[in-house]
Amino acid sequence: MSLHKRLIIFFIFAIITSSSISPISLIKAVQTPSTLWSKEYVPGEGHCVIQTADGGYAIAGVSDKKFLLLKTDSSGEVQWSRTYGDGIAYSCAYCVVQTSDGGYALAGQNNGDAFNFIKTDSIGNVQWSKAYAKPNASLILWIQSLIQISDGGYIIAGWSRDTFDDWVIKINANGNLEWNKTYGGGSYIGGISIVEADDGGYLLNTLHPTFEKTGLFMLIKIDLSGNVQWNKTGGFGGSLTKAKYGGYLMVGSSSLVKIDQHGNTVWSRLYPGETRIPYYNFPTSVLSSIAQAYDGGYIIAGYVCVSPFIVMVNKGVVARIIKTDADGDVEWTITYPPISEASMETPSHIAYSIIAANDGTCVFTGSKAGNVWLTKITLTSVTSIETSDITPPTIAILSPENKTYAMNNVSLTFFINEPTSWIGYSLDRQANVTITGNTTVTGLSESAHSLTVYANNTVGNMSASETVYFTVVSHNEPEQHERPSSPTQYTHIIVGVVTGIGIAVGIIFYRRKKIKTW
Repeated sequence: MSLHKRLIIFFIFAIITSSSISPISLIKAVQTPSTLWSKEYVPGEGHCVIQTADGGYAIAGVSDKKFLLLKTDSSGEVQWSRTYGDGIAYSCAYCVVQTSDGGYALAGQNNGDAFNFIKTDSIGNVQWSKAYAKPNASLILWIQSLIQISDGGYIIAGWSRDTFDDWVIKINANGNLEWNKTYGGGSYIGGISIVEADDGGYLLNTLHPTFEKTGLFMLIKIDLSGNVQWNKTGGFGGSLTKAKYGGYLMVGSSSLVKIDQHGNTVWSRLYPGETRIPYYNFPTSVLSSIAQAYDGGYIIAGYVCVSPFIVMVNKGVVARIIKTDADGDVEWTITYPPISEASMETPSHIAYSIIAANDGTCVFTGSKAGNVWLTKITLTSVTSIETSDITPPTIAILSPENKTYAMNNVSLTFFINEPTSWIGYSLDRQANVTITGNTTVTGLSESAHSLTVYANNTVGNMSASETVYFTVVSHNEPEQHERPSSPTQYTHIIVGVVTGIGIAVGIIFYRRKKIKTW
């Protein structure tokens, strides 16, 4: 037997039997959530929350029957709050994005008969606003999807209550209508959400006409001009988001579904807590929003009615947050208030929107006892264990993403799961640039780029993030750039052997110390 084969066998044997020849412990965090802070603001509801470039949060919703945009710092303290509208008829902002110029864009229901879109500056002052009325429709509801695309324009999706079909519009950066499309012609109802598709165009998730009886949804894939490419029917769920490593995720009343880019189901999960009102088949629990956590799992927000037979608006509803692993299996569930303490007289707590924050926590918004509500919770507790540290840190890049940007400065935000002694990044495989935390990469040329973040933990173990590929274009150049193939796709075996050697050496030459898992 050759020397290198004997060495490989030794390394494998050493790894498998390491528990018997050394007291090395595996590093595993106890995953129990805790509330970091919880804030109540003005009377109303928060329907959408985003993290802003300065590390704070922006909430879109409704207060006093007007559009609401509320900005906080990273601790949830209000920096400013704005309402828009006359308050005569009900208007609600269902979604908000921070725009490429640092301002905000809101979309929602305007007095019940149109899409309303408001563009503001960085402190909420209106720059322009427009209403978009659908032909032959007198009532538009549930405008829950707004995305800004690389040309500076926007895609908005909603549905018409009286014509029972979906309406998607494309506007330019100044709000001028470029195209509008109706889907269903009375066949589908209830446009829920829309995202940019991995292969170009957009994916729309909507209610099937038999939803009230069957709970079925409809996926519609459209091209960049809004033309239908395919559609599929299934129990997909309502809120739609892109998965970090390909495919899409959807949550509905009490289910989570992972699909591939062609709409095929990869896996699905049903979570406890769902009951339905007899005859109407109406769910008394709802999962309203999903986001991908830094560890590859998912965080889901929603609410559950205390009574399985009665649905009330102001009482008897508790907010529910679920954390799952990457396969959708539940790691923990928390309710506000604890469901064991709730009754039909408990003021309602509803979670409408949740995001993964750039510090490894999560933040959700909704309504608590009739007030706009924002809460931040941890995803893991910190537990001190004794171990020989041979594990490198885990690094997850949150921004930039694998897409096209119409700007020359891009925010670099990332999460590292343990304390570090050094952090740096490499742009386009050039020399590392040392940084102390989240930063902005400036002066980017209009071309394709790659970016990798590196870090050393406090005992010198070094790690690298996955490389992110993105493209910078001029404001007038259309978005259609494919992600370059990774040059490291053939190096996994070599990395594995090197890692095995490092582990074996660490087993033989270890030193004890106290560390914390994060």
